[in-house]
Amino acid sequence: MLGRLPQAASEAVASYCANAFGSSSYEVATCLQAAAELCPDGLRVKELLESFEAYREIAAFVHDAGKLRPIDVIYDIACGHGIVGILLAYRFPQRRVECVDLSQRDVFEALVNAFQKHGEAAEGETVPLSNLNFNETDFTTLDLRERSMLVAVHACNELNRQVIDAARNAGATWAVLPCCVRAGTYLSCRVGGAIADDDDTKHVLNCGVVAGRYGAERLQTIDRRITNRNILICGGAGFQDYDDVRQICSQGRPPTEGPDAGTCNRA
Repeated sequence: MLGRLPQAASEAVASYCANAFGSSSYEVATCLQAAAELCPDGLRVKELLESFEAYREIAAFVHDAGKLRPIDVIYDIACGHGIVGILLAYRFPQRRVECVDLSQRDVFEALVNAFQKHGEAAEGETVPLSNLNFNETDFTTLDLRERSMLVAVHACNELNRQVIDAARNAGATWAVLPCCVRAGTYLSCRVGGAIADDDDTKHVLNCGVVAGRYGAERLQTIDRRITNRNILICGGAGFQDYDDVRQICSQGRPPTEGPDAGTCNRA
């Protein structure tokens, strides 16, 4: 837990996360440490790193997809601690972000309080995260609209398919980072031979099936040292081909390498 680490280790983890958000967003480290003080057993380091790495790739897709299809609201489905939704709300203050889960954890309130106290309000905001809400409900009850995006990070089994289907039915954009996948969920055949017992390989195959079945427009991985469930699958933006993606990315996408990697404008 971040709140139980020695000070030097805690500062190192928080600094890593702040750099993942954006190399000039030093206040994010302060927000995380403040939240850890409020809820010492709420921020598991592994989940924190996973969330920031997933957020970084999802935010890049929001940035690029928004050039083709307006996104007014982002839903973080089965959000758990809500870190991804909070980061998206902080990154995109002009978009509404709805965290959705059956119950709200104490650490969510600690994170929101920390960001509102130590974060920086964007232009037009009286306080950071004024665009963020939490919904204690099943996501199937949501009134989804076309100008929205559904996000699910490490959702299990059929939930990824349900999220993508709901997004496609609403004409919305989507991004999923699948976790465990029950046998038969996507692959109707039995995977055998040399890879029968290779769970990582079967996970990659399942993600490939999801990407093909739903017409994914972007596949991105995060560092396997953080999680081996590391394949982000995105779609629904309306990219026609690689030239579309290349043109959009040339219109100001934050660099992914070099000293300014991760730098973003909060808009």
